[in-house]
Amino acid sequence: MKITKQLIFLFLLFVNLSLYSQSYEKGNDSIKRFDSIIYIDYLKSSTLKVDTLNSKIAEVVLKKYIVKQGFLTYDSLGLPENPTEKDYEKIYDQLVFSLDTIYIVNFKSVVKNFAVVSYYLTPYMASSHCFLPYKALIINSDRGFIVTNEDFIPDNYIIERVENFDNNIVIYCYEYFCYENEIIRYLRIKLDENIKP
Repeated sequence: MKITKQLIFLFLLFVNLSLYSQSYEKGNDSIKRFDSIIYIDYLKSSTLKVDTLNSKIAEVVLKKYIVKQGFLTYDSLGLPENPTEKDYEKIYDQLVFSLDTIYIVNFKSVVKNFAVVSYYLTPYMASSHCFLPYKALIINSDRGFIVTNEDFIPDNYIIERVENFDNNIVIYCYEYFCYENEIIRYLRIKLDENIKP
């Protein structure tokens, strides 16, 4: 079973068995907040010496990963200066990467070499509030910086902010129902290492 499937299972388990929920008032509506912990497997300190991760490096790492997966970037579309309809037809069924946000944070075993990223894979020139960002982690491994744990948060959740408390990563996000343009619930997630005995 892939790590991603394990993480999604753990995420759903923790949401369903959440520690507690609180209500937030929004007009006459009440929006729930759930607290959860997601355990990340296979986060180990790297012995490889690399530069400290920053937004520029994280974007390069993420773009390389996306291209390797077979998706396009706006840089690699190969459209002429004045594209014709035939030019657009060549990329009609392709998904194109665009960056949303990079959060550089410190984490216990990978201090200063850890990022939470959100990005879009959409058709070329797509515009809609129903295209929601994908999420992933960038960590420093013995192979250098790698993208891992894709979609550790389901697509229908949008990250509001990521904060670091005492070397713990806390992600604040909300579940978004795009067809009604409505926030369903808030979620506060603590990322932690899955320490095996």
